[in-house]
Amino acid sequence: MNVEEIIEKWYTLASGGDIERGDIFFRFVAVWVAFNALYTSLYGDEVGDFNQIRSFAGNPKAIDWHRELVRCDSDYMRAIIANCFACVIMSASAHGS
Repeated sequence: MNVEEIIEKWYTLASGGDIERGDIFFRFVAVWVAFNALYTSLYGDEVGDFNQIRSFAGNPKAIDWHRELVRCDSDYMRAIIANCFACVIMSASAHGS
């Protein structure tokens, strides 16, 4: 996907149109924006994304929510496993393995 296609999708959504659900890049960015709004709304007084995310990750409600999703939501669990697998692959590539 080129930059023009990405821009067009964002414009389509902003204009009230629909985008295809299969576009994984767009879905990732949309989730990131929502997550960014969530942790910033809770920890906006802390400086920087790193500190805000660490505070969010230590929030007992967030921990309980994560545990509940792991227990009850198979899509959530598959996403965690896929992310862990991707991190292992990226780490191995970075270390020349």
